[in-house]
Parts: sequence; C-alpha cells; structure tokens
Amino acid sequence: MATIALYFGKVNMISHDIDDVINDRASFRRILENVIGVLNDGAKYTYDRPIKVDGEFTSEEIEYTLSIKEKNDSFIQGYLFITRIIMNIPRI
Repeated sequence: MATIALYFGKVNMISHDIDDVINDRASFRRILENVIGVLNDGAKYTYDRPIKVDGEFTSEEIEYTLSIKEKNDSFIQGYLFITRIIMNIPRI
C-alpha cells in the first residue's frame, strides 16, 4: 500500500521586498538563500495565544519544530511538527 505525504511551507515576505524583486532592485535568489540559510534542523518556534475554553480564558502554547531531511541552496525537504498544549484547563 502506497503512502502519500504532502509537505508545504510558506514564508511571508514584507511587501517592499516583493516589490524590490518585481522591479529588479533585489534578487529573489539572494532572498531565498538568506531564508534557507537561517532555517536549521531542530529549529523551534514557540508562542502563546489566549483562547476561550468553556467560557473561561486560558492560554494555548504552540511549538513548531523543524526536522530537515535534505537541504540545498534551492529547497528544504523535511517535516514541520506542531505541539499544542492548553494551559490551566478549567475543572468542572
């Protein structure tokens, strides 16, 4: 039985960076190399956000972890893991 996995990623760029690429004031290749250069295996990004559970406000901690299988100057192949923890869940 075959397994299909879909991997995708999105990097948001600042509007003026996109405008610079479109108008030949910046190289897309340079921007790509800069982005790929800072993404490393095991990189983690964590943030907290407020959420409402059963009418009570609490926080949710979200952690993203990057696992790189292959990386070169044009692409990164790997996994992006997400862990979510709801803190202080109100007890009934």
